[in-house]
Amino acid sequence: MFGEPLTGGALPPRTLCLTFDDGPGETSGSGPGPRTLELARYLAEEAVPATFFLSGKHVLGLPDVAHELVRLGHLVGNHSQEHLNLPELLASGGDVVAEVRATADLLAGSAEGPLFFRPPYGAWSPEVAAALNADPELARTQVGPVLWDVDGSDWRHWRDGGSPQGCADDYLDRIETAGRGIVLQHDCTADSDAIKAANRTFETVPLLVPELKRRGYAFVGLADALG
Repeated sequence: MFGEPLTGGALPPRTLCLTFDDGPGETSGSGPGPRTLELARYLAEEAVPATFFLSGKHVLGLPDVAHELVRLGHLVGNHSQEHLNLPELLASGGDVVAEVRATADLLAGSAEGPLFFRPPYGAWSPEVAAALNADPELARTQVGPVLWDVDGSDWRHWRDGGSPQGCADDYLDRIETAGRGIVLQHDCTADSDAIKAANRTFETVPLLVPELKRRGYAFVGLADALG
């Protein structure tokens, strides 16, 4: 069912839920670029559960990744098919149901139970909720919209040639300010090939997680974060 935006503001102090948008993506060789499964394996080794909100257009090119993410102990979520602004799409006469349903169908066999849904850009409206809830299958199998409490705009760091350490420091500052909640990062990029190629989230997270643990933060899965 789709309703009011969901966040992790009710989590206990110093409790975080990591989420990653726009994947999956993979890069051969060394250097920058999306590395969804490498990131997921690192987090599994650190016993940090995460949720990967996947874009259907990228799932089509990497159809086995969703199953592997779940096997590693993470959740997969629906981030729509083409990564469009849903209120704008609906206002222009577009089919928001098809945009969400396409990725829901791609992920249907990857995990048990309802899928969490995060709208691209966090863009949401009561009209979008009503349109999606009018589809009985979507209303039954999807839960959302899931938004966030902490956003360090990692994509801006990659766009501007920033370093993993600079990005990690930015997130640490914002996490300390918030004190808890759902953290938004991007393991890939769904709407810019240049930013996608410059993605360094896989290098950033291993700088961030140990420092957060040292500071006394705990990590929970999204289902726990949302109660």
